[in-house]
Amino acid sequence: MKLAYLIFTVTILLMVSLAISQNATSTEAVQAIAQAEKDMKEMQDAGFGIVFINDTLLEARNALNKTDYELVIEKTRLISERKLQAYNISDSLRALELGIKELEALNLNISKVRELLNKSMTTFQEERYEEAEELIEEAYAELNSKRAEATIVQVRIRAVRENIISFVRENWLHLIIGIASSSAIGYIIYNRIMIIRTKNQIKDLGIEQEVLKNLMKRAQSDYFQKRTLTRGSYEIKIKKYKERMLETKELLPVLKARVEKK
Repeated sequence: MKLAYLIFTVTILLMVSLAISQNATSTEAVQAIAQAEKDMKEMQDAGFGIVFINDTLLEARNALNKTDYELVIEKTRLISERKLQAYNISDSLRALELGIKELEALNLNISKVRELLNKSMTTFQEERYEEAEELIEEAYAELNSKRAEATIVQVRIRAVRENIISFVRENWLHLIIGIASSSAIGYIIYNRIMIIRTKNQIKDLGIEQEVLKNLMKRAQSDYFQKRTLTRGSYEIKIKKYKERMLETKELLPVLKARVEKK
């Protein structure tokens, strides 16, 4: 009798433990779907496409009805990652637009960069995120190439006008020592190039700081005023912006000291 009672008691305890475990898993799945619904609403309010999110959310709900809680968690996790990816792409597009406007002000031909930007915006709107990221990366590479090209042209013009002509006028007798003259001019040009490149880096960091400030203000507005940003997304974005802002602040004094030294 005692053995039978002990077996009965252990069986009851196992059933209760199993029921509690299943209930906890079910609760977690329900909470995950509720969060996914908030994520979809947030993305819709931000103007992002939600076809993928909506389809994935339907799959999560079907999984919940079938009590496949692990699949529910997996699908809702994809929704959370998708939302964060959308915000990252959106921020990259804004920063790229600022970089384009900067070079357009210098009357540079950056039609290819503008074309890549337009394509990346289209693919982003069509929810082809991976393709949009590739186009953005290609656009940044082209933008940096144009910026370097402009720097070289400016250096050549300035170096020829300010250094070579001045050197010839003041030291024409010394031109007979051609090797020494060429070496001096080469050093001057190289030094000017390094100075201008460093100044451009300083300018780029200044622009990036302004972009980061604007992005932080927008995130704060979306979270505190518009309520279109969840606390988790807000903290992630602000942390990312502050880390990059700190990096730029640490790098600026180094670059400025380099310019002063040269």
